Amino acid sequence: MDFENMIGGMIIIIAGIILIFSLISYLFSAIALYALTKRTGQKHAWMSWVPLVNDAKLFNLAGLTDKCFFVVMLTLYVLSLVPYVSFVSTPINIAVTLFVKWRVAKNFGGEALQSVLTILLGPIMLWYFWLGKKEWINTQIHPEIQSLIDQLNLN
Repeated sequence: MDFENMIGGMIIIIAGIILIFSLISYLFSAIALYALTKRTGQKHAWMSWVPLVNDAKLFNLAGLTDKCFFVVMLTLYVLSLVPYVSFVSTPINIAVTLFVKWRVAKNFGGEALQSVLTILLGPIMLWYFWLGKKEWINTQIHPEIQSLIDQLNLN
């Protein structure tokens, strides 16, 4: 066996391992998200199984609407396609993700530590909120952020 074939085989094996790990990770988070959306009475809990759309369910658990999700994500997607502006969309996307995860933790009665853990260990904390039978509070959004959502007509 020559060197190129050996390297090619190793790349295929590594890609297969990454694919299997990604599938297991996706299923792990989708199961918890589905269970939480069912338990909190969200509409269309089945959407928790659809990649990319399941983030809308995370927005719902954070107390935000589907319309807010699609406007924010579409805007970030369009920004990421514009040359020299795309570098701005990545930090904004990270900030939106951190905000949504913080809101999910807060809506399940989480204190500061649970909010930090939700940001760092998202899928594991979804399981914690589901299996820990934490009650979904759906706290109100800060008035300044709510007024911005109202001004943009995202409700």
